[in-house]
Amino acid sequence: MISIINFFLIYNFYIFIVLITGFAFKKIFWTSKSDQLTLGEIGIFGFLFVYTIVTIFHFFLPINIEFSLTFYLLCFIFFLFELKNFKNFIKNWNEDSNLIFVTHYVVINELLNYNPNSGEIVISDRNYNIIGNLTISTNE
Repeated sequence: MISIINFFLIYNFYIFIVLITGFAFKKIFWTSKSDQLTLGEIGIFGFLFVYTIVTIFHFFLPINIEFSLTFYLLCFIFFLFELKNFKNFIKNWNEDSNLIFVTHYVVINELLNYNPNSGEIVISDRNYNIIGNLTISTNE
């Protein structure tokens, strides 16, 4: 059970990094502001952007843990600067369906001003009011 949870967390971490780089690609290189990209297109551009960066840097530097952590840190810093736009995205969400984010302590703390426990699911409305929470036990 724990290995499934670890796989899920690692998989979502890399999806998060790819989406952040997709948003960075959109902000830096996408010149047409009238065209709205879908989340899938942002993910594809993010994957290609990561692939391009890694390929270019691989010619000059070995791809090791220091390079990876630096890249992840830069992505996370970009995300924190873009958190304001993320809040506007949630407020302007005009769909009738639910919007679900799998995220981390820092993002939940920043958006909701709430300190979640490990394995806790926090549910809020679009005005960042906490509706409820659910703690998942990892004890077997």
